[in-house]
Amino acid sequence: MILQRFNLRHRRLGFTVPWAGWKWPLWPLAFLLLIAMIGLPAIRHDAYLFRILTTILIWSILALGQNVITGFCGQLSFGQAAFYGIGAYTSALLSIHFDLPYPLILVVAAGLAGIAGVIVGYPAIRIGGDYLFLVTIGFAEIIREVFLNWDDLTGGAIGLPGVPPVTLFGMTLETNVHYYYLSLACLTLSVIALMRILDSDVGRCFKAVREDELAARAAGINVTFYKLLAFGIGAALGGVAGSLIAHFLAYVGPDMFTNWESTIVFAIVLVGGLGSVPGTILGAVLIIGTFESIRQLIDYRLYIAGLLLVGTVLIKPSGLLGAVKLTMPIIPPGAEEPPADEEPRNIL
Repeated sequence: MILQRFNLRHRRLGFTVPWAGWKWPLWPLAFLLLIAMIGLPAIRHDAYLFRILTTILIWSILALGQNVITGFCGQLSFGQAAFYGIGAYTSALLSIHFDLPYPLILVVAAGLAGIAGVIVGYPAIRIGGDYLFLVTIGFAEIIREVFLNWDDLTGGAIGLPGVPPVTLFGMTLETNVHYYYLSLACLTLSVIALMRILDSDVGRCFKAVREDELAARAAGINVTFYKLLAFGIGAALGGVAGSLIAHFLAYVGPDMFTNWESTIVFAIVLVGGLGSVPGTILGAVLIIGTFESIRQLIDYRLYIAGLLLVGTVLIKPSGLLGAVKLTMPIIPPGAEEPPADEEPRNIL
């Protein structure tokens, strides 16, 4: 019944380029792009180029987490920087104080961030709407204040310098190319896992909740469970990105996880397209690639992101490769707006 109600014939086997009217198969293109990226270091030997590409890959993972929560499940969250920071500090502290293999550190960082997402998500989703947005902003700021003031654990305002490099299979990762390959592997695994989830009943329930929460409840979907699951998955991806950035920069500090980072992540998702995995990566390429390519204008990064965002929304409201259109509620002709002082009716 649930499957029939929400039209499960729509499978994410490809994506459409709206301005060209083409339907391109996703996996062959993704495979060719992956092969090209794997072979790129054999052609180019520019360390700065791979620093830019690594940063784009890490932000792509972070933005994918935001898109799971907002684009696929329709929850207006603004706390991705908090999960990003939890993953980064967890990975840094475990690396500094314990001699653990990096895969285990990565799993713990993602797991703690995912648990934090569920914890903040449970009370937040019960209020929903604009209040959910405000709660997640407050949560992100609380986490940043913890990073800033818990001197004994987090190093306070100084942060944690000297984060040890990643060691995999007896090899210590030291160069930008090494972290480029690590970030590319993590992004590839994240995309494969996420596409599998989104193409399953779980993903279709996410979309059902996004499109019409009341109808989803009527169809027998446990809306609260799937909202929490979306928060957990999105936060875990933020933890993965945080773990990567901690070792890539060999430093973690509270100024790296502010609401400005959440703003940039939100811009990436909106520019690339809500509800689109390829669009999220494209948005990261455009915005983070622009930031990193013109470092002399870094003080104006939010203005640049704002211009890209406004231009995209005006030209393509659903984003460059988006599946969800941003629209305003339309009052039918002749209908009267309810008085401002009228109490809303409970339709549940």
